[in-house]
Amino acid sequence: SFGGIDGMNGKINRGRTFTLRPTRLEGYYKYKPGKIDYVGPGFENEFGQTDTLMVYVCLGDWSSPVEIRTNPANRKKLDVENDPHIIAYGIWISGDRQDAYAKFTVPFVYRAYNRVPNYLIICCTGSRNGDDFTGSSTSVMYLDEMSLKWD
Repeated sequence: SFGGIDGMNGKINRGRTFTLRPTRLEGYYKYKPGKIDYVGPGFENEFGQTDTLMVYVCLGDWSSPVEIRTNPANRKKLDVENDPHIIAYGIWISGDRQDAYAKFTVPFVYRAYNRVPNYLIICCTGSRNGDDFTGSSTSVMYLDEMSLKWD
């Protein structure tokens, strides 16, 4: 959800209450990547490269939704390597053009089995570095029939 403004940038609250332990996210996608024509600070070397999509899933035992800040002077991202609240995480990145719907799967990799999650985050973007104002203005991603699965 929208969390407010930080200068000329945004604050985003990621996560919905969720207490189950799925093993994967599945769905279908189509993707038409464009050439990167917008670059934020530190991403100048990506200009002209083919954009990439990203889908990630995260389960955590945070006490509230995770605040993300896009202001470079006050940036706050989800630190998947070091956040002690993360119970499970999965990511899928692709730059391949896909004209017909194809199946994708993002497996959850569990770090802890003895804790119960409070929040689920599912983030899907046609420009992997969009939070850093880097991507293509012509990339198009469609998602359909997304569902959480258990083994």
